[in-house]
Amino acid sequence: MFLTEKKRQLAHKFSDSNWLMQVAYLADIFAEINSLNMSMQGRDQTLVGLSEKLSSFKGKLKFWMNKVKAGKTASFPSLNILLENENYSLSQVQDTIVQYMSKLVTEFNHYIPENAHKYSWIRNPFNIEAEDLPEEMSNINNLQEQLIEIQSDEALHYDFNRQHESLSSFWIKVYKEKPILGGEAMKALLPFAATYLCEAGFSALTVTKTKYRNRLQSEDDLRCSLTSKSPTFEELVNTLQCQGSH
Repeated sequence: MFLTEKKRQLAHKFSDSNWLMQVAYLADIFAEINSLNMSMQGRDQTLVGLSEKLSSFKGKLKFWMNKVKAGKTASFPSLNILLENENYSLSQVQDTIVQYMSKLVTEFNHYIPENAHKYSWIRNPFNIEAEDLPEEMSNINNLQEQLIEIQSDEALHYDFNRQHESLSSFWIKVYKEKPILGGEAMKALLPFAATYLCEAGFSALTVTKTKYRNRLQSEDDLRCSLTSKSPTFEELVNTLQCQGSH
């Protein structure tokens, strides 16, 4: 309505069925990409976990592509509603959408490490045979022996199955007892998998350093802003004495 009132040439786009279907598809696919991006943010993100998420999304892209080839668009709600309400024909943009997703699949290959499968044993060390460890790993014999040992450790098995136990925390415990196997796992878990922590630091600094603050040293404020620990306010209050009467 705005473009029509202003007599803009772009107004005719909203009566173009091909253009509308492509916009609806882009809205749906960008929503999925945004959801993937959000799931990859936060602490305790590792190369192992992010590689799995990227591989999963790549698999979904191939699944959606096959669905569109078969004329099914249930995976794309905006596009699906448009096709149902306006009686548009998917065949008009079918090839364009399939080509777009095919390029996305190719693009995602650049973000998935070629050796991602090499660390599948880190994700679940209790569901793999020692002989299945990659042969190119150094100290392979010692690694296989230590893997067999932790698989027989019921305490470690219990820790691994605890819902609130992160993968990194588990392997830190293993490292203390089995330094060779734990050290090999930490090589994949220690590198920063995303720029989230750096971005969080910049965001915290931007909020802290305003024109109303003239203090140059912001280390203490940043430490409080970025820590994952929550203060126990009740205990802190109990250590203080209320203002006495005069």
